[in-house]
Amino acid sequence: MSWIFGAFGNIDDKIKNKLEQIIKGQSKFHSNSKTNFKLEGRNFWIAAGSDGKTLFYGDFPFSNTEFQIEKDFYDEQAHIYHWVSAGLGILNDSGSYTLMKEKDWIDFFKNTHDNYSEVNGHFCSIIFNDNEIRIFTDQLGTRDVFFNQTDDHFIFSTRLEFLTKYLGKIEFDFKEMGSLWLLESQINTGSFIKKIKRLTSSGKIIAKFINKFEISYEEKPWTPKIYFDINEETLYQKLFELVSLPINENLQIFLALSGGMDSRLLLSVLQDIFDYKNIFEYYHYSFFDTFSFGLPNDLDIEIPSEISKKVGFKHQVLFEDFKLNDNTISDLRNFIVNTKLTFPASEFLLKRNYNYFTNQDFIIIDGCWGEITRRSLFKRLITFARNDIFNRNGNVFFDYMQYPHSDIFNEEINRTFKEGALEHLERCLSQMPDFDNFTLDSWLDLFAIRTKQPNLVGIEQTRIDNLVRSFSPFVQPDFFDLIFSSNPKIKRNGSLLKKVFKKNRRRLDKYPLNAGGIKIPFSYSSLSISLKKKIFSYFPHKTFSYRNLLLNELNEFIQDLINSLTFVNFEFYDKKKINKIYLDFKRGIPKAEREMDWLLAFELFRKGLIDE
Repeated sequence: MSWIFGAFGNIDDKIKNKLEQIIKGQSKFHSNSKTNFKLEGRNFWIAAGSDGKTLFYGDFPFSNTEFQIEKDFYDEQAHIYHWVSAGLGILNDSGSYTLMKEKDWIDFFKNTHDNYSEVNGHFCSIIFNDNEIRIFTDQLGTRDVFFNQTDDHFIFSTRLEFLTKYLGKIEFDFKEMGSLWLLESQINTGSFIKKIKRLTSSGKIIAKFINKFEISYEEKPWTPKIYFDINEETLYQKLFELVSLPINENLQIFLALSGGMDSRLLLSVLQDIFDYKNIFEYYHYSFFDTFSFGLPNDLDIEIPSEISKKVGFKHQVLFEDFKLNDNTISDLRNFIVNTKLTFPASEFLLKRNYNYFTNQDFIIIDGCWGEITRRSLFKRLITFARNDIFNRNGNVFFDYMQYPHSDIFNEEINRTFKEGALEHLERCLSQMPDFDNFTLDSWLDLFAIRTKQPNLVGIEQTRIDNLVRSFSPFVQPDFFDLIFSSNPKIKRNGSLLKKVFKKNRRRLDKYPLNAGGIKIPFSYSSLSISLKKKIFSYFPHKTFSYRNLLLNELNEFIQDLINSLTFVNFEFYDKKKINKIYLDFKRGIPKAEREMDWLLAFELFRKGLIDE
């Protein structure tokens, strides 16, 4: 991931040398830790790096009159301010979206400092001199920052493992980890490593060191702006504008195309743009290509390949052969550390294929959060526990959101997990706005965005940022604002989807969809899909599994892992439970395979944080 790592305050050479050794060690063993920027002063040491094109940095002179921030940030002796930004900022000029360049970042720092509302995208940025440093993150919490604070300085990074290596010895905060391990995704935005804090949505840190060290920090959960008279045409036009961003930058587009609805929706918009703008007049290469990660017997490969042949566009299927060696294990461990236990280990088989795009001069777009256009994300909760939603009943939310990863910890830790998860739910629900300006569906969608964007979607976006420029047109505040302002009937009736697909003369809605491993007609309603999946579950059938592929290949490695001294000495595991899981895994029991997948992820994460 494009990263930032640094210290500010009363820092001596010993601290600076330790930070230096960490980035040197990472650069030596991990290609995604390349250092592009490093600067140190009396009270700061800052480094940053990226293999992709998502790191920006520089400095600028200023006068006290043009720099619209607090007066005590101005230093008569220092007329240069330094800045670094990791990720992508996106500007909107009357409907024309472009990526922020160095000049845009400088203008942002000078003229709209701390004003996030005009900038889309995903980024963590800092501006600093010897007197003060300011760190801030994007509105939705797609990029975040971790930091460790002492009485006279603080260490910070966008990469958790840099801080854990600095601290040396880590201790898990299992209460903070509760929702991560027991629910569909983490709910809280705290760090589950003790002595390390985390900031996400509209996060801001201000630290000063003039006569003494001072630090303050805050974050603000995202809340949409409310507009009026938002219809399907307004939503379509905004999506059209956002998808056109690469064209404004004269960049080729690679669309991540699966067998699902949301990437199909973007494909339809891309083809509309092609027809509308006669793209071949301006491009000397293919306007857009599509790609999928996987093997031929995966529906997310089969369906896009079929569409590309019949409609006529280039589609690439990418999947690197899995060969077990030291590099494979190292790459797997890095993946788990970089994604912070968001995914099981087997997800590595698909997501590692982004390496094909390292440092390429194009931009990837994907359909992430496209479901926000058509329905609530908590249909079962709405159907069966409507009154409990209005009462903000955390226990009921817990019941409907449970997704225990793997029962590998002792009972004391399990109790701590549940206590933490319930506290996180209660806290997040209490911070939600009143229902006055929201329907029940949209209120729950906002809850989903506040919890899943920083804890699920954003973590993978951060990892990809080191490899290639990419963005999700749906995952932008400008689009979210309009969705939350639109008539609820637009989502319930799927009228935006109908509008988009009817506009496209190739009618991409005549091709089937992949619904959880089952091929279904595009016209099926959500109820029809649920019924077919239910019926399908009663009949024995063999499905392809990347999980089986990874775990079977790693069988000997897993056996060595659970017999290793560091594993045996980790006091929080329940070894009897783990032994049973392993025996059931060897017998091919699906539940045990899933639990083994998550056990492998946790153990590699634990080791990766301290380089065991």
